[in-house]
Amino acid sequence: MSEALREHLRGRITEDEGPSVLIGHSLGGVALVDLLAQSAARGEPVAGPRLLVTVGSQAPFLHELGALSGLPPGVARLPEGFPRWLNIYDRQDLLSFVAEPVFRDDPRVTDHEVSSRQPFPPSHSAYWKIDAVYDRIAGAVAELV
Repeated sequence: MSEALREHLRGRITEDEGPSVLIGHSLGGVALVDLLAQSAARGEPVAGPRLLVTVGSQAPFLHELGALSGLPPGVARLPEGFPRWLNIYDRQDLLSFVAEPVFRDDPRVTDHEVSSRQPFPPSHSAYWKIDAVYDRIAGAVAELV
């Protein structure tokens, strides 16, 4: 990810004071994981986010490939300062990956499986039509309080 995109995301995330919840779908989830991990690893965590929600994201897979600059491959725990992470996936979505087994040493990471009952590729964009996605996000937010 480019430094310009990281700075743009950081600016948007921190422009409002107070705690926030970040939601990223697919590549948006990858960008958020990369930004938050790189910033936390440098000891400069992004201020505000208490929960990261990735939906249909490739971030865990890209981490295993060593393709995320903020997370060296083989690391099973996210850096201090990284927020809680809810990762929502659908087994029919070939572009979504589980995160808990990848970050097995990190209790902040939680996977949640949903089923759109759609084949791939429609399953990759069907998350937003599944009530269970919204219910699980609402539950994760409620757990923060």
